[in-house]
Amino acid sequence: MRFIRSWPVRLLVLIVSLIAIVNLSGSIWDAWWRGGVLGERHTVLVEAKRENEELKARLDEAQMPAFIEREARNKLGMTKEGETIVIMPNDKLQMPNDEKRGEVPNWKQWVTLFY
Repeated sequence: MRFIRSWPVRLLVLIVSLIAIVNLSGSIWDAWWRGGVLGERHTVLVEAKRENEELKARLDEAQMPAFIEREARNKLGMTKEGETIVIMPNDKLQMPNDEKRGEVPNWKQWVTLFY
């Protein structure tokens, strides 16, 4: 019992205890902070997986013959054998400002378009 009552031993025990408390609280804080980072990374992972699935679906669609044909027709202006492409200038396609589309008879719209 005399060992515990000496003041240098008490001081040493107090210092060691304070160091242990500081280190333990630092470790707890670090673990809590890393848990928040882990949650954020999990959210990013889920979003990346969703985007990956969308891109795979788009790739599968882009490899279909119907998609390739549609893109060739729309973006490259290609046709099948026997088809003819008709390209109209934009100024011929626009109606005059004073006439609205619904008020002009259909036959007059065709005449305006071609003449």
